[in-house]
Amino acid sequence: MRYSARGYWGTAAAAIGLILLGEAFILFAMPPGVSWPKAGLFAILGVGCLSLALASYRYADEVMLQTHKTAWFWGSFGAVIAVVPVIIFVGWRLVPARIHLPPILSYPEFFFVMGMVCMIVLECIGFLLVLAFQRWLR
Repeated sequence: MRYSARGYWGTAAAAIGLILLGEAFILFAMPPGVSWPKAGLFAILGVGCLSLALASYRYADEVMLQTHKTAWFWGSFGAVIAVVPVIIFVGWRLVPARIHLPPILSYPEFFFVMGMVCMIVLECIGFLLVLAFQRWLR
């Protein structure tokens, strides 16, 4: 394996750009509401972008792979730890969960989806922080 910064980061950036453009098209150009064509396009777009992002690892060397593995482990673990106080405060009703939401967004499915999205976003932020810290140590 030979590391190529442009190949590695470029392919990953292309996957992120493609998913953002595809989701914007699905959400804003297609008719509103839930439909099977939208769900199918989301699934195809997700699998395609994940495949493109995983293909970027062919441009990574062993050091990069180990660095990313460590950053994902500690970044994700840090996100899980950071969510525990939020769960406790909301569970004990010390912080109301519906404080800033309009009534139309107060159904259980919305909270489930937002919880999943927030967890993934927190894990990505944790990964980026640990990766930046590892690069700073070098």
